Amino acid sequence: MASVNGLNNFGIYSWFTISDIRGVVDLVMKRFSFWLLIMLLAIYSQLVVASQFKVVVINPGSAKSDTTGPFWANVHQIMQAAADDLDIELVSLFAERNHIKMKALAVDALALKPDYVIIVNEKGVGIELVRVFAKNKIPVFALLNGFNDKERESLSESEQKSLIGSVVPDNRKAGEHLLSELISLHENTSDSINLLALRGDFASAAATEREHGLQQALSVHKQVRLIDYPVGNWSKGQAYTTVKGILQRARVDIIWSANDPMAFGALEAVQEANLSYPVTVGGMNWDETNLNSTIDVSLGGHVVLGAKALAMLADYHQKDLKPCEMNVVIDIFQSSLAGNMRRFLENIADDSLSEIDFSRFSQAHAETALFSLETFISHTYLPLPSEPLTDKALLKSNCV
Repeated sequence: MASVNGLNNFGIYSWFTISDIRGVVDLVMKRFSFWLLIMLLAIYSQLVVASQFKVVVINPGSAKSDTTGPFWANVHQIMQAAADDLDIELVSLFAERNHIKMKALAVDALALKPDYVIIVNEKGVGIELVRVFAKNKIPVFALLNGFNDKERESLSESEQKSLIGSVVPDNRKAGEHLLSELISLHENTSDSINLLALRGDFASAAATEREHGLQQALSVHKQVRLIDYPVGNWSKGQAYTTVKGILQRARVDIIWSANDPMAFGALEAVQEANLSYPVTVGGMNWDETNLNSTIDVSLGGHVVLGAKALAMLADYHQKDLKPCEMNVVIDIFQSSLAGNMRRFLENIADDSLSEIDFSRFSQAHAETALFSLETFISHTYLPLPSEPLTDKALLKSNCV
C-alpha cells in the first residue's frame, strides 16, 4: 500500500496512507458542504421572507362563469398570473354574486392571516368589510368599485387609515362614451331617438359613475329621449324580462347597458319581439360571448385592473409608492369597434397569460412599463410617461 513519510508538528516522522489522506479530505469537504448548504438556505429563506407576502381577494363573482358572465372569473385568472410573476401568495374567496356571503367571507379571510385584503365595494358591503379588517389591523385595498366621500366619512379615523388604496376604471367616461358610440351607430333619420338604459344596481360606485356618464352624454345629445332606466342587477335573465315588458308598451331605438350580460338579455328580447325597426344595443365588459353575437358595441379592458392592484401592493409593501399614489383612476376602457377585442380575449386565455411579464408593472423592475391595455392586446410594453399627471395620461393619482 502506498504511504507518505511526513514530519509532524513535534518533529517526529509519521506514516500516512493515501487512504488516510483521502478520508480526511472527504470529511472536510462533507463538513464544508454541509455548512455551505446551511448558509445558502438561510440566505434564501431571508430573501423569500423579504419578497413574499399574502393577499386575500374577496371576489364578488365565481371562479367560473356565472349569471353575470365570465367577468369575475377572468379577473381571478389574470390576478393569479400577476401574483405568480410578482412573487405574491394570492388566495381568492368567491361570493358567488351573494353580498351576504361576501360579508361572511371576511371571517374566512381573517383566518388566513393575510398581509393585505382586496375587496370590491358592491351593494354597500365594502364599508362593513373595511370595519372588520380595520379592527384586526389588516390593510384593505379596493378594486374596481371604490368608496365615495360620504362612505369614507362614515369611517372612523383608524378605519380610514386601514383603507390604503384603490384602483378603479374611469366609469363615468365609459358611460358617456358608450352612449356616443350607440348614437353614431344607430340608423335613424328622425329628429328623436328613444333610449332605454339598463343600470347595474342602485348602490355600487361603478353603476353610479356609469349612469353619471350617461347623463352627461344626454345633456349634449338633445335628440335622445330617455324613456326608462330600470336596474337589471348585472343579470342577463333580469334584463331579458325587463326589456321584454318595456318593448310591449314603448318604442326603443337604443339600449344602453351597464354590462354585456344585460345587453345580451336585452338583445334576446329584441330578437324575440320581431320589431319592424332596428334597435342598437351596447354594453360593457368585452365578454367572450360577444364575439359570436350581434350586439353592436361593447366597451372593455377593465378586467385586467386586478393585476394593477397587485403591482401597486407589491410596490407599497417595498415602500416604493407614497400613500398619495395609492388611489388611482385609469382610463382603460376601449371600444370593440377599435377591432382589438378578439386579440385581447385570446391573450387572456390560460395558456397565453404566461407570455406577459407582470413584474414589468412594478417599480422594482429595471424597465418599469406603463400599465396599459396595449400589453394585453399586442404584448407590447409602453414606457412610463414623463408627466404622469397630464390629462391624457392613462394613470391619474392624487399626488400634488
